[in-house]
Amino acid sequence: MVISIVVAYTWSVLQLIILGSLARTVRIRTVYAALAVGLYLLVPLTVVLQASWTGLFAPLLGMSAPELVRIASHTFDPFLEELMKLLPLALLLLVPTFRRQWSFTDLVLIGASVGAGFGLAEDIYRFGGSADHAESIDGGWALVFSQGSLLVPSIGKTLTSWLPIGVAGGSSDIARLNVHLVWSAVGGLAVGLTVLSRTKAARWTALGLLVCISLDHAAGNMTDIGDSWLAFLSWPLGALVHLRGFMPIAALAAALWLDRQRQGNHHALDPLLKAEQSASSRLKGILGAAFSRLPWSLISVDRFVRMRRAFRAERTADTAQATTLNALIVNERDRVDRELAHMQSEAPALWPPGLTLASLRFALRRPTVIIWLVILTPSVLWFVVGGWPQTARLQDFMTQPVVWMVLFPITVLAQAWISWRTIAGLRSLPLAREVSIGDDAAFVGLRIACGIGAVSLGTFSLLRMVDGVTPGSSILASLHAQGAANRLTPDGGAMVGNSAGAFAPPPPSLDLPDQATGASAGGASAGTSNSNANRSNPSPSNNQTPPDEAAAARARADAAAADLAAAQQRRAQAQRDLESAEIKQANEGRTAPEIADAQERVRAANDAADAADIAASDDFTDPWGEKSPERLAADESRDAARDAKAQRDELVEKLDAEAEAAKAAEKQANADVMEAEGKVELAKADVDAQAQTARTATAPKAVNPADAAADNAAKAAADAQQQADRAFYATGDPDGTKYREALEAAKQAQQQADAARAAADAAKTARETDAARSSSTGWKPDKP
Repeated sequence: MVISIVVAYTWSVLQLIILGSLARTVRIRTVYAALAVGLYLLVPLTVVLQASWTGLFAPLLGMSAPELVRIASHTFDPFLEELMKLLPLALLLLVPTFRRQWSFTDLVLIGASVGAGFGLAEDIYRFGGSADHAESIDGGWALVFSQGSLLVPSIGKTLTSWLPIGVAGGSSDIARLNVHLVWSAVGGLAVGLTVLSRTKAARWTALGLLVCISLDHAAGNMTDIGDSWLAFLSWPLGALVHLRGFMPIAALAAALWLDRQRQGNHHALDPLLKAEQSASSRLKGILGAAFSRLPWSLISVDRFVRMRRAFRAERTADTAQATTLNALIVNERDRVDRELAHMQSEAPALWPPGLTLASLRFALRRPTVIIWLVILTPSVLWFVVGGWPQTARLQDFMTQPVVWMVLFPITVLAQAWISWRTIAGLRSLPLAREVSIGDDAAFVGLRIACGIGAVSLGTFSLLRMVDGVTPGSSILASLHAQGAANRLTPDGGAMVGNSAGAFAPPPPSLDLPDQATGASAGGASAGTSNSNANRSNPSPSNNQTPPDEAAAARARADAAAADLAAAQQRRAQAQRDLESAEIKQANEGRTAPEIADAQERVRAANDAADAADIAASDDFTDPWGEKSPERLAADESRDAARDAKAQRDELVEKLDAEAEAAKAAEKQANADVMEAEGKVELAKADVDAQAQTARTATAPKAVNPADAAADNAAKAAADAQQQADRAFYATGDPDGTKYREALEAAKQAQQQADAARAAADAAKTARETDAARSSSTGWKPDKP
């Protein structure tokens, strides 16, 4: 049942993603990362703000907190919630790259996804642990409570509904609509009008949209006003109820129109795929390429089209980044064209070649993967296994004190894990921001926000249990957020916080030690094959290669392969050392015995210094005279506190230095592997060239000067291409000048070789024609 609730919200977001594919630049995973932010961060943050202001103003207004919460639910809180749901989007748009590259459609999709996450959090808070109240009915489940019943649609019903909600308050289509997604989609358009358009008319329109969705939200919360005067004021908003299903479509249509207006006619200068160039229209060409070999062609074409839209926005803004993006887009276009051509000749594998049972077993033996699976197990048991009426007793069993003695340390470990991965994300954020396309940086930032919210919720739930709140009791009371926090229990909050570990997987898997050599050899062979496929094979030559040169080439190739295997082993060890250093730094460093002892000395010294300061302040002395014994003791205590703090900081800095050293070693190991791979490729190409030369040494010599010239030109072209390859892997050419010169020389040599070969072929054709005429008529050409 809980799975059905989650599917409803994710399916609603996917429906809008499909509709927005004509103009979006962000990836699907970035949109769903925004959903995770709404789920893990925004609802807890909104609850904190609501608790703060109601607790502050209730005594001032002479009202009880529950009474003020009830009034705020249809007055102030709807405006607060709508603004909170737009907060992540507003913060992301502080980054200039996002403001330039993102489209209005992106803002609508991200805003809608955040709203869907907000609504999912409310339903999970309220009903994530209510599987024992569910009864199976036709088309889903009925949640039966003393105040009434609610409907949870089945997955089949959800997949055939427009913007479905996880838990519906009625059977009508209006009641089953995902209202938080609807409101936030319109709010995302309002943010776009405010930030991207920046005209007075656009900002007034954005303000009107925000007020409209906030009032609609407030009207939806008016379930307890009866026939009072508030009901009379809210009746005009009833017309919006029947239009909610069309609001996201209208927002996407307006966003698409605004995107076209914003970019103007700059699409005429876009790099085009071969399918677009040959088709009667660009749309027909791009659709034909996308659907030519599903699903791989769709993935490749979608990536290129999104990147091209971001480039178009940069070019419209006329920034220096547009030049860098232009080269990136051209390379991506060429790569996609090659992929599509390869797909037509050979269907891609359904299963990734590197994903084998051996690699899976190796991954499952990694300590980080084992820890990750352990911390996810309670949430999976709570929501996935125990979230059905038939297995609801599992949730009751997990709330027993004896069981929580086991689950409590797992929850602590889960929060430590998510904290570690969040810190790792913070460290990688500056590197992600250097990428020309801003989507990666947005994804990293949203994951960081998700981790912060999950750790805050999980830690608060643990503290409430430590404070004496039983797992089955309410974690809070008398707060709005659609009444969600009133039903959230500490165990439910802990399970929600732990589930964020699914968005914080272990670092990328390391190389398999027992497959390093084979993988390197295979990679070298593949690289050589691909490299040779892009150049012409040299024609037979009259130059014979001595046997010792061929043997020396093979020896060099063997040595390069051995160096590559050693480099890969060093990289694997460096990655393991880096992972251990980061774990020690994040989880163990601050609690190591020597650091804990230093921290205790700092605390004791500070306490002594504070006591000495108090004692010295009680005894007034002349500030220009000699210091009193109490003041001297206070100064000595303060100096001791500073010394203890310096010792503690030195120990912490030592751990940080070890982690940085491990990171530098891992980076250098990656560079060594790349250099070794390049040497293997060049050595393999040299072996192939020597073998080809040796084979042609025994072939009959060309009897025609044109053939000899073509052979020599082809050999010269092959040598020039090898020189270009060596220049590409050279480390003494940081700006690539030598490589470009060598590549241009290789191109000219190849053109000369092609021309010589064409001349030789023409001469051969002429000789064959003459021979045919001579055999049939007896005619012979005149001798020169």
